[in-house]
Formats: sequence, structure tokens, C-alpha cells
Amino acid sequence: CHHHYRVKVANSGALEDDYYVRFEGSNDQDGQGVWQEWRGFGVRTTLDADTMPHVMVRMSDGSFLVTPADWEERLVGDDLTNPLPSFIGTPINNVALFRNRIGFVSGQNVILSRPGDFFNFFVVTALAITARDPIDISASAANPATLYDTIEVNAGLLLFSRSEQFMLTTDNDILSPETAKINFVSSYDYDIDLSPITLGTTIAFINDEAGNSRLYEMQNPPREGQPEVIEVSK
Repeated sequence: CHHHYRVKVANSGALEDDYYVRFEGSNDQDGQGVWQEWRGFGVRTTLDADTMPHVMVRMSDGSFLVTPADWEERLVGDDLTNPLPSFIGTPINNVALFRNRIGFVSGQNVILSRPGDFFNFFVVTALAITARDPIDISASAANPATLYDTIEVNAGLLLFSRSEQFMLTTDNDILSPETAKINFVSSYDYDIDLSPITLGTTIAFINDEAGNSRLYEMQNPPREGQPEVIEVSK
């Protein structure tokens, strides 16, 4: 076939199992070669590095270099089988590191990169769900729950919205798109301008309800159920 000739493979009547392949000719020439999975026609392939979080690198002379990161492209699928991460078009409120993945909280969602591949937020293949795929999961609540802060604890990643707390966790040994879940933990207001801090075995955060400040200390937040919370400033 012609080098870089691309086709869409339509499986059943559903769009979710369609995929794309591109012909890779031997020595980049027409003729003999192999078909490899590729991305769809006219899809956005890159993230805008200028509007994404930057990296700060310590140089050999002791100075620091702040520079845009080299974000990976979308190589397979389309907007249905390999969609853009949900933080596109929504401010990123916080950055976290969890289970060897870099994570962003944006709106009601937590978006985790591929494990060990911090700058890649696209799936490995559009043909199947794998444990190496990024995770994009929403915290559902009765009230709008925009997430602002995260703290890693033994049970998982504790998430803070303005009036509720959630836990990103898994019941499996491997955190993957199929095993990740977000559970409701508690319902305490906290000051989004003051990030919660870890006190070793407990977590402290400030409540600024009705113009009064209170210091709360959360102990043993579980995967499911209510944690122990005391008002230290009482």
C-alpha cells in the first residue's frame, strides 16, 4: 500500500468500537509494510503547552529553569474512543502525585496521567481499556462539588471541595480506569484559600463559615464511611 495511507475500520453498528489504522511502509516507502493503529481524521492531536502547568528544573549551576512541559500527542482513536482530558477548557485548581501518576483537579473531575508517564493523558489503544490508560473520573454530589485541594492518605487521595470531602481510591491492587472510584467522605466547609495540611497521621483544615474561623482535624479517613473529625479550636 501507499506509505501513511490511513483508513477507518468500522466494526459493528456502534461507533464505540470503530478504530483507525495507518500503513507504515518499509523504509518509509510504498509497497511492503505493516498496518498500525492511528488517530482519526481531523482530530486535535496536541495540548497547548503554554496554558498547561509548567515544570521547574534545577540546573547544574544551582539555578532553576521554568519551562513548558513536553506533553504527549494523541496518537490513536478519536474524540469518542480517546477523548481529550476533561480539564481542557476548565481551570486546573491543583496538581497532585498519586500512585505514580500526576493528577489534576479541575471542576468536579480528577484527571490522572498514565502511570510513570506524567505528560501523557491519552489512552494506549482505542481497541480496549488497559491498566496503563489515564483516569478521568468525576466526584458526584447533590451540590456542585468543584474540587480545589488533594492530600494523599493511606486509604487513597483525599479530595476537598468547598463544602464536601471525597476519597479517590480502589478496592484492587492496581489503580486503573476500571477500578478507580470516588466515595463521599464528609461534609465540612473549608477555606479554599488555605490548603489543608497533613500533621503526620491526621489532616488539618480551616473552616471559615459565617465569617468565623475554625480549625478542624480529620483522623483516619476511610475508603467508605465517616471519618473522625474534631474541632481543635473549640
